[in-house]
Order: sequence, then C-alpha cells, then structure tokens
Amino acid sequence: MLDRSFKPAQDLGACEVLRFHTRGAWHAIVKVCVGPKRKEFTIHKNLICDKYDFFRRAFCSGFEEAEKGEMHLPEDDANVFANLTDYLYRGTVPDLVPPSPNSVDPTLKKTCALRRLYYLAEKLVMPALMDQIIDAIMDHQRKAKTYYTKALTIENLYNQTHSNSKLRQYAVAQLVCHSISQNRDDAWM
Repeated sequence: MLDRSFKPAQDLGACEVLRFHTRGAWHAIVKVCVGPKRKEFTIHKNLICDKYDFFRRAFCSGFEEAEKGEMHLPEDDANVFANLTDYLYRGTVPDLVPPSPNSVDPTLKKTCALRRLYYLAEKLVMPALMDQIIDAIMDHQRKAKTYYTKALTIENLYNQTHSNSKLRQYAVAQLVCHSISQNRDDAWM
C-alpha cells in the first residue's frame, strides 16, 4: 500500500514514486550522522542515491558506508543538513528563518542560512539545489533591498566555496554594481 501522507519531491513523477515503492526503495534506509555530536538522520536510500552522485558513490559501492548503510559528515552543521533533508523530500528550498519578533536581523539571518545551505549543496555536488538557493537569495535580497556589499561577507563566501562557484560570481557582480551605482550617486553630488 502506497503511503499517501508522503509528499514526494516536485521532480519525482507519480510513475517514479510508484517505481520506487514497488521495488521496495522506500524501505531501504541509510543513516547520515552529521556534526561533531553526530546527529543522526535517516533517509530513504534510493531518494538520494538515484539523484545525487555524492551519495550514490558512498552508499552504492564497495566503500564502508555502503556496507554499514551509514555515513559520517563530522565537519558539517546538523541544522544545515536538516534543511538539506527537507529539500530532499519536498524538492523546494525550505523557508529557513521562521518569523520571530526577537530575531537580531531576520534579513541577514535568512541570507546567512541560505548561504550555509548553498555551501553544503556545493560540497555535495547538488547543482539543482544550488540554483534554487541562488534564486531564493536573489528573491529575498530583492524584496529586502539588501545586497552583498560587505568585504567580510564576500571573504567568508570565498573561503566556503570553490573557485567556479556561481554564488561567488553573483556576490562579486552585486558588489561591482553597488560600487558603480555609489560612484554615480557621488558624482552627481
């Protein structure tokens, strides 16, 4: 019997869900232990292995992870991985910062949370998620009228991403555009 309470990722069609279910894919579970405290996440194996090379290489090979059905990501943040798991099952970038009246700066907090999810997605080679995160950052920044203009933020971004990172390119483009517009405004004063 198909579990009707489960809402599959958007890009999984009904036939694919049925195929997973009929071959028992929803029953094969793997564990991913994240962070120094090794917070444990249980995930349907085929959901991550059929779509993501990083997980397929670990869980469908001769590696120890495949034998034990368990992976350790000690240097990653369990909260960020929880957001990744949300994405895996829903197929959309989760709303990372719930409204809170005591929040220091909800705009900054949301952009930071999106960046941290991007860093993990880039590490795990998840280009579709990376693209969705950049879209979410752009949308959020457009609505909040905030931009990547602080050197410390861009330095942190450079330290966390690889040399061809789309997020790097986006941040630098924003910085350049902001600098040009500031110079234009100053020239007219």
